[in-house]
Amino acid sequence: MSDTSTTTSEDGGATEESIEDLFERGSAGRLPVEPAGGRPGRSRWLRTVDFTRPTKFSLDQERRLRRVHEGFCRAASTRLAAEHRIPLDLDVLEISQLTWADAHGVIPDSAMCASLDVQPIQTNLLFGADLALLLVCVERLLGSSIDEQPDPRKLTEIDVLLVRRIFELLVETLSATWKDMANVALELGGIDAQPESRAFTHPSEPCLVMTLEARLPHASTTMALVIPYVSVEPIIGAISRKEAPEAAEDLRMQQLVRERLSRVDVTMRAEVAALEMDLHEVLALRAGDTLRLGPADESTITLWADEVPVHRARAGRSGARRAVQVVETLAPEVDR
Repeated sequence: MSDTSTTTSEDGGATEESIEDLFERGSAGRLPVEPAGGRPGRSRWLRTVDFTRPTKFSLDQERRLRRVHEGFCRAASTRLAAEHRIPLDLDVLEISQLTWADAHGVIPDSAMCASLDVQPIQTNLLFGADLALLLVCVERLLGSSIDEQPDPRKLTEIDVLLVRRIFELLVETLSATWKDMANVALELGGIDAQPESRAFTHPSEPCLVMTLEARLPHASTTMALVIPYVSVEPIIGAISRKEAPEAAEDLRMQQLVRERLSRVDVTMRAEVAALEMDLHEVLALRAGDTLRLGPADESTITLWADEVPVHRARAGRSGARRAVQVVETLAPEVDR
């Protein structure tokens, strides 16, 4: 007599017996629940959240910045061709949100990086360009043909001065773009071959990384503009077109107020749920009693700054620590 039972297949598939058992348990309401991450006792709605991909900039802000910098690319290409006969075509290739530490991975290892000072709010952006592209521009400024790809070499003092001239032209054009967008100016600061040394902000600060494609007749490379959120927070309303660009004096005053207030200690707490009880009910509580707080909805966590609710959040973990991710900003309550 042949055995009709099915054993586990060689490729690791499920058996008929295990499938039937799963259907029986499902019909009886006994579906297996595997704790997330394999940790016993972990709540089903508590999940691991990846905080390495920030979402600080809204989709509308990303679209606005892309459109604005597409205009910069056209203007910069025209100036390079007209003033220095460098036929360089620039296009916005990609926009992504990364932390400040991860943003350096987008910049080529051989890049030269320039610090851009945002005035009058006195913050910084980072602008990087591949050294191979800069060498072609340098050779063109010295009279060489654009068709010849120069050999990699260490920059001389003259090369550094010419590289700075290229950055000055790009930053002048970029500054005009930002002036029209948010009434701020960009000034060229220091130029460095090691972007890791540019510690403008905390490594976990959310940044918008704009990758630009730079095309020459016989080569193509990239440039990158890194925009930390903290650097544009004073003008984020103008970037979002929620408000008109403000005067330079007003922006500077706002920045000074923010700097002073940023040193004030504020207690932050995450409140999963709240329950109102009469005093006699509180006094009647005993060890082992259960308080029903309602369904566990991952979007019901409220972040409080002292006694003011400021954000909605969802729970998760960052490594071995519990964490929350902000999903909504609460409107301030107005006393009537």
